[in-house]
Amino acid sequence: MRVMLILLLGTMLMWVTHVRAAPACADPKLAVTAQIHDYAHVQSVQLSRSRELVARVYEKIGVRLDWLPTLQQPIRRAQSDMDDIRPPERIAQLAVIIETDEMAKRGSVPDGVLGYAVVPADGGMGRIAYVLYERVNQIAREGGRNESDLLAFVMAHETGHLLLGRGVRAPVGLMKCHWERREMQRLEAQTLEFSEPHAVRIRNALQNRPAADAGVACAAASSAPPEEHLR
Repeated sequence: MRVMLILLLGTMLMWVTHVRAAPACADPKLAVTAQIHDYAHVQSVQLSRSRELVARVYEKIGVRLDWLPTLQQPIRRAQSDMDDIRPPERIAQLAVIIETDEMAKRGSVPDGVLGYAVVPADGGMGRIAYVLYERVNQIAREGGRNESDLLAFVMAHETGHLLLGRGVRAPVGLMKCHWERREMQRLEAQTLEFSEPHAVRIRNALQNRPAADAGVACAAASSAPPEEHLR
């Protein structure tokens, strides 16, 4: 099931964030690795800030998010180049694919979608999330905002779907799926938070995951389950 973050244009709604006391640091047992596969070639400074902001979101709920080095991917490779590619020594448990607009069009991603996550239909945690960089960048430019903040929001939201699994519904806060353009342009990345029920659900999912998933895991896109669009 592909869970999509949809940008809707209409009457502006207020974004309400629930303020909670957060743990001082993440429990070492509640850790997850993630890695960005960057096809859009985002500036390294911007990506570094976004990764830091996302890690802070998880630290607030007692989860340590460890980012492996970002992989900058060419959009197209010659066959000779493919032969020279070696698999990474470590494969992250979560993969965040930053797509170009061309990739989104080839994949028939609907207009207004800023990101989506591949979540198993039969329950459990997902592995792969996608972010549509050009669309995020456009909204940030129109609102005169730092694109790193909006990029961090989409990354945090979509990786949240991976860890929460299917059936997540939230009228407000970080995991709300339907957002107005003005809401996007006014959000403050430093205040992003999971609600307490979602925080508990994520911690429980990590605590109870199979032992094989506690280390590094394969994040192969070829095993994507059936699609479902949320609007």
